[in-house]
Amino acid sequence: MKIDLHIHTTYSDGEKTPRQILDICEKKNMKIISITDHNNINGVKEAIRINSSKEITIIPGIELSAKYRGGQLHILGYNLCLDNVALNHLCTLIMEDNLKRIQSLVENLFNVYKISFKDEELQDIYNFKGNIGRPQIAKLCVKYGYSSSVKEAFKTLFNPIKDRIIKRTIEPTAKECIDYILKAGGIVSLAHAITLNKEQTELKKFVKELTSYGLSAIEIYHISHSLAFSKQLLQIADELNLLCSAGSDYHGHIVKPNIDIGEYSKEKINESDITIISSLLR
Repeated sequence: MKIDLHIHTTYSDGEKTPRQILDICEKKNMKIISITDHNNINGVKEAIRINSSKEITIIPGIELSAKYRGGQLHILGYNLCLDNVALNHLCTLIMEDNLKRIQSLVENLFNVYKISFKDEELQDIYNFKGNIGRPQIAKLCVKYGYSSSVKEAFKTLFNPIKDRIIKRTIEPTAKECIDYILKAGGIVSLAHAITLNKEQTELKKFVKELTSYGLSAIEIYHISHSLAFSKQLLQIADELNLLCSAGSDYHGHIVKPNIDIGEYSKEKINESDITIISSLLR
């Protein structure tokens, strides 16, 4: 596909810089993309600033993490005003909160496992003006030979000591995430609904609740969705009059192997199936 509305850069937990993402997209003849870094808009700001391709349209985006129990709830925002003061302030607060948690993780990796890294590499992570997350430390674990993969680092190193890590202090609710996006002039979409861990009846009820807050789209096509699950989401979208979105959730091959930009479904998807596009291009 020549459309991908879910791409991550080094400004969150992706492997590629905004320029490298644009280079990949140009080689793949992408038409419309959205850089949706976790709780951060510095990457998409940079991409828009340096984009010299007349063929690639960049939709300003973000992926906000919402407070949720029993799974993961991520809210995508599109067509945002990137100068919105409240949204930029939220990103700064989350970035500062994440820095404290990552420093706590590194401290406990040493205390429990005697795992250590070079100070200069840690400082590069701590000082970076992006969203700092556990994948950055997981990649160091792989680099130093403490783990065979990012996934393995989470499973065998991070998860056993998760109760030792300081808790989040900045954790907006779903309604608050949606409010931030709407007040920044954006369109709200639900990311990879499979991570909510809900059966269809409960899922529809939950999506209906999000719709009452201002949700207007669902990421129907995502690399983690089976064809059957995508069909369930299509039914929910149809019943609740929601737009359909699609994204690869590209992070790079170290964090998420075998996932490439523009690839998010095992079946053929037409541009007309991604109904959110017409709203994004207005």
